[in-house]
Formats: sequence, structure tokens, C-alpha cells
Amino acid sequence: MQVMEKMRGLHERVLLEKQCMEVYCTAHPLSALRQFLERQGVVAGSHLRRLSAGATVTISGLVIFFHTPPTRSGRRVIFATLEDETGLVDVVILPHVQRRWGEHIYTSELLTIRGRLERAGRNGISISVTARAVLPGLSGDLKALLIRASGQ
Repeated sequence: MQVMEKMRGLHERVLLEKQCMEVYCTAHPLSALRQFLERQGVVAGSHLRRLSAGATVTISGLVIFFHTPPTRSGRRVIFATLEDETGLVDVVILPHVQRRWGEHIYTSELLTIRGRLERAGRNGISISVTARAVLPGLSGDLKALLIRASGQ
């Protein structure tokens, strides 16, 4: 019970910081959402290092950056960087995923992606996730998700 009270307090502090200052001083906002996200099968970015290439994973993060460089094939590939409380995660979003979930991709403050874990480089140290789907119910406005999580 005491843990739940602390989490509710953390939800409230982070939510107030978001509403009043647009800056998070108490904790990273995903810290306040972590238990809620874990119940939905979402793993922290730091956990990806323990998984094998090809694993299906679900990750969430604040959208930090989108990059759409020209490709040789002419296909539009989005390279996104998401941030959770453990660090940054690189995501590759191919055209078929963009067509289906483009509105969520471009309008969400918090994005939750299900995809395939990719490893490259020496000893597979470079990690990324190739998106297969966006989870709209766990993506969108951070404030709304904080409110939703605090009620559970």
C-alpha cells in the first residue's frame, strides 16, 4: 500500500510539473508511468541489452527526434529517437507502418512501439527497434497517460 501511495504522489508531482512548468524536476515522466507500462508489457530501454536480436519488444518513450534522410531506394524511412527514464532508444519506422499509424507517430508526445529488436556492430552493441505497430492506447498526450495511470 505504501508503494502505491508513493507512486500516486509521484504521478501527481510529475503531472503538476508538466502543467505548471513544462519541466520535470522530481523524476523523468516515464518513472511515474513505469509500473503502469510494465503491466502493459512495455520494457525499459535499458532492458533491451539483455534481449536477443529478433525478439519482439514493446517500448515507450518521449519523442525526442525524427530524421528522414533520403534513401537510395526512394522509400521514406523515419529514424526516431525515443527517451525513457533509462536512456535513448533508436526506432526505425518503415513506410507501411507510417501509412497505418502516421497520425499517432507525428502527433504523440509519448510513443509506444511494438517491433523487432535489431543489433548491429561489434558484439551487437548498437541496438534499435524496427517498428511493426504503434499502440495508440499507450501513445499520445503525456498528461492524459499520467492521469490514466494514476487511476490504476
